[in-house]
Amino acid sequence: MRKIIIVFAMAAGLFACGVKQNNNLNSEQILDGLNLSYVKDKKTADGYIYCYQYTKDKVSQDSITYSKAVDDFYKSDPGIIDFLLKFENEKNLYNYWIVTEDPCSAVYGNMFTHSRSSLILIDNYLRNDKGLIDLPVYEDKLSYEKFKEFYTVNKDKTKEELKQNYTKYLIHSFLSASVVVTLVPVNHS
Repeated sequence: MRKIIIVFAMAAGLFACGVKQNNNLNSEQILDGLNLSYVKDKKTADGYIYCYQYTKDKVSQDSITYSKAVDDFYKSDPGIIDFLLKFENEKNLYNYWIVTEDPCSAVYGNMFTHSRSSLILIDNYLRNDKGLIDLPVYEDKLSYEKFKEFYTVNKDKTKEELKQNYTKYLIHSFLSASVVVTLVPVNHS
């Protein structure tokens, strides 16, 4: 009987490792799909057709792949946050997860590192359900230190609770500090 329990425990452990590996593989597939962000902007997509000789069918297929990646990203369980946090120190690797510039443009250099993109993706995951990945206006205020502080307290919450708490955290940490109210005297004459 003891041997059966040990074998069962080993099998359960291997299965759990396999599930974790599949989640990472799925997360990697999502990032591969997000790397096709050039399809978000018609001018950039046209640039890929003109400069890289992409066919309209290729752009159409990439658009489907990108949309599926965005959908899968938002449907992911909160484990994707742990996956994205692993990119914190990857400041020399670049990607197009967030935005792709027109390849025909003379000004080409606003590429995002894995580290920067991961923070933006985590922010989008927790505050957004719009079916798109956007660049928040407070992007320069995002930091791993601040996010880890939030995540340490909220890691065991459900996805919905994480999102609700993140909204409150944003209002308290970033947005309330950036709202400036100017009082203007009213002339009642």
